Amino acid sequence: MKKILLLLFILTNFLFASVGQITALVGDVKISRDSNTILAKLGEKLEKNDVINSAKASKAQVTLDDNTIITIGQNSTLNIFDYAYDETKPNDSKADIGFMKGSFKSITGKIGKINKERFKLKTKSASIGIRGTTIIGNQRIIACTDGAISVTANGVTVNVEKQELTRTPQGEATTPPEPLKQDTLDNIEQQDGGGNNDNTPPEAPKVIDDAPPSNPPKPDIPTTSPIKKEHSTLSNFSTLGYVNTIIYDSNEDFESFKNGEIGMNDFDSSSTSITSSSLKMKIFDNDITNATLSNEDYFYDQLTDSNYLVWGEWSKNGNSGGWIAGTKTAKSIVDSVINGLNDTVNFYGNVIHGNIYDGTHKYSILNSSEVDFAFDFGGGSGSFTGSMNLIYTNNSQQTITYGIDIGNNGVVNSSGFSSSDLTHNSNSITGNVNGSFYGEGSIKAIGGKFDFEDGVIKGSGLFKAIEGTRPPP
Repeated sequence: MKKILLLLFILTNFLFASVGQITALVGDVKISRDSNTILAKLGEKLEKNDVINSAKASKAQVTLDDNTIITIGQNSTLNIFDYAYDETKPNDSKADIGFMKGSFKSITGKIGKINKERFKLKTKSASIGIRGTTIIGNQRIIACTDGAISVTANGVTVNVEKQELTRTPQGEATTPPEPLKQDTLDNIEQQDGGGNNDNTPPEAPKVIDDAPPSNPPKPDIPTTSPIKKEHSTLSNFSTLGYVNTIIYDSNEDFESFKNGEIGMNDFDSSSTSITSSSLKMKIFDNDITNATLSNEDYFYDQLTDSNYLVWGEWSKNGNSGGWIAGTKTAKSIVDSVINGLNDTVNFYGNVIHGNIYDGTHKYSILNSSEVDFAFDFGGGSGSFTGSMNLIYTNNSQQTITYGIDIGNNGVVNSSGFSSSDLTHNSNSITGNVNGSFYGEGSIKAIGGKFDFEDGVIKGSGLFKAIEGTRPPP
């Protein structure tokens, strides 16, 4: 009898074992389990066959045991049809997840890497096979923002690559892939569970949380209240921007590139001289958008945009360099994004100044050189990937493109981002890309510096990028 009871106990625990938990929550979210309805809360354990439903103006993020992260929007339903994960038995690991209503986003965890054939996602009208990591969609559109997927509906399968989408009308076949535009991505997240735009003002969401009031969750929900402009001056900054120059030896031959940060060093209330890498920049009235180099004969170009950035280039006595600075996003705001619901934020832009050296000649990197970044925020962590296509013209008047890919080991925190995981033509190269977030009230832009060396070619420069996906050419 004892053996039977022990067996029943083990079997019961196996059948009702936790498969994940609620890791972020906004508004009214309920879990249907057997014939019961459970009001969801942060840390709530989830089981196989659970159905998670979100109401209007509500969102939920689920993290499964293999670190698959799923976010559902308002008026949406998530079904955990089947799930098992055992790192020691990859062939037995599986996931069958349904999005039967509303919008969703999924970032694939370990099952999608070790047993991708048994990682299944589906909507009411389509099934999704994965060859990548990040999927976002609703009942009418399925998009891939990183990696690649295959989508099947009514017997027709299409392959959807990174930054593409397919449409899945109810009862019809999938449409051919098309480029994913930022406004389409935004609309997916803003739609209600029926797939129609909900233009009525949302009710103020309530946060259901057992955590002490002194440490509330920080969901990634845009605020509509006025935000004090507390970062239009230099106060409370350790890094405002970046500078770049070239060091020459005593024979006036190329010696090295040098990047530096524009920081705060002894300043008064009327004008500020900031020294970095032997360069000086003057900030008037503590306003970062009113800046020149300290001597007017250095300065020959300055540009600004509406995203809290100012940049330019300078030249004197054969020396030259570039600089970029701006109004940094408050650390508390960046922290709230990192600790909020899972989200991928894209940035696109260009190199504003830089040079490449091939051991004999130095070439200027053209401003048409493109940079693209994708940041994954949420659940208390952040990471990023990206690419840089550096364009220059050599002595033979040939246009050369030097591509750099940034791996997924980049570090993101409230102070900025950095990565030394760089490759060129799939080969690792030495170097670093790092920068800061800019914008008041929210992250609107990024700016930073880069340097690299592959044993033959070396380069260095500065870049800027604004939030969004690069428009098609």
